[in-house]
Amino acid sequence: MLSQPVEYKKAKDIPTAIEDTFNARSDSAKKDAGNRLMFESWIQYNTMDDEPQAPVIRLENLIDTEPCPKMEFHYSNSMWLSNSVPPPTMKGLKHCDCVGSCSSPRNKDRCSCLTRQKKMLKPYRDFTSLYDENKRLISPNDQFIINECNDLCGCDESCTNRVVQQGRKVKVKIAKTDGKGWGEFFFSLQARILKAFMYFRYIL
Repeated sequence: MLSQPVEYKKAKDIPTAIEDTFNARSDSAKKDAGNRLMFESWIQYNTMDDEPQAPVIRLENLIDTEPCPKMEFHYSNSMWLSNSVPPPTMKGLKHCDCVGSCSSPRNKDRCSCLTRQKKMLKPYRDFTSLYDENKRLISPNDQFIINECNDLCGCDESCTNRVVQQGRKVKVKIAKTDGKGWGEFFFSLQARILKAFMYFRYIL
């Protein structure tokens, strides 16, 4: 796997056909209620490869009759690299040879990934991992670099050191607000928001 090229996406290849077609339509056509379903399907299509198990993102507008936001962006969880950014490589990528979860009694004292994390944290905190057994941050108010396990590691998806890479698990919606446009929210105002739990990946 080390010698195989890593698949990645280039910013110049971001697809715009759907967005361009939508934005070229008349103002009256953009107000059609069916655009809401099209927008939801567009988001689902763009994210089905990297978040296939994530709940579908719905649209909600209780303010006016606008069916969906303007298509002025490409909704994606992927990193799209510009020409000035070198392509990713597996060369030099450190990994562990654990079986199962790295935090299991068998692995926690020998896992090379957790050992590197502990060494990085040693001047500040006496942690072996930044995640607990429920995959929540142990110290959410601190801003430490997290070294998650990767594609070369031997551990499986149950590993407590695999969190952000597993994507979104909660229901969210894109809703219109009064005076502040569209935004992303939890699907229900009654939903319990757990502290230190990973909800979104935000890629700049």
